[in-house]
Amino acid sequence: MAIGRLNLRRLSTAAALAAAGAAGAAATYLIGWATVETSGMFGHLQQLSGYEPHEVQGALETNDHLLPFITHPAWFGLVTPHQGSPVDLIHTLSTSMLTLGVLLLIAAALPWLTAPLVSAGAMPLTLYTAHLLVLAVWHPSEDLQETVTPPMLWTGFIVAFLVLGLVKVLVKRRGPLEAATAGAAHALVGPKP
Repeated sequence: MAIGRLNLRRLSTAAALAAAGAAGAAATYLIGWATVETSGMFGHLQQLSGYEPHEVQGALETNDHLLPFITHPAWFGLVTPHQGSPVDLIHTLSTSMLTLGVLLLIAAALPWLTAPLVSAGAMPLTLYTAHLLVLAVWHPSEDLQETVTPPMLWTGFIVAFLVLGLVKVLVKRRGPLEAATAGAAHALVGPKP
C-alpha cells in the first residue's frame, strides 16, 4: 500500500523501486541459498520424505507442497515459493518492486509500446473474471480439450489481455466490470463531492 502512495510517474521513484527491489531480491536469494546449504535442512527433508536429491531440489525450487518444511527451524530462512516464510515474503515483495520499477521505466521511455499493457492493468477485475470463466470451461482431461496445453492457454490469455488492453486504449473507457462496480458505488453513495 505504501508503494501505491508514491508518485509513480517520477523516474527517480521508478529507479529507486527497481534498485531497492534488486537489492532485496539478491539479499533474500542469498539468505535462502545459505539456509539450504548450511542448515542441514536438505538432508533432513530428504530423509523425512524419501525423495532423491534432485526431487528435494525441485521441491525447494517450486514448492510441491509435499515436503514438511515447517518441521525444521531453518524454514524461516527459505525462499521457496508460496511457503510464506518471512524471507520468502520479503523476496516476493522485492521481486515485485524490481518488476514494477523496471516496467515503469520502460513505460516512461516507450509509452506507445506499453499502452496496451498499462490499459490491461487498469481493468484487473474484468481480466481476472474472464480468466476464471475460461478456466472453469477448460479441462485438460476432456478429449476435446487435450490439444490445448497449459502453455498454449497462458499464451492465449496474454495475447487476449493485450488485445483487450489495446481496445481499451482506443475506446477510452473503463473495463466493463470496473464500470459496473463504479456505477454500483455511485448508486449507493452518490458521486464524488
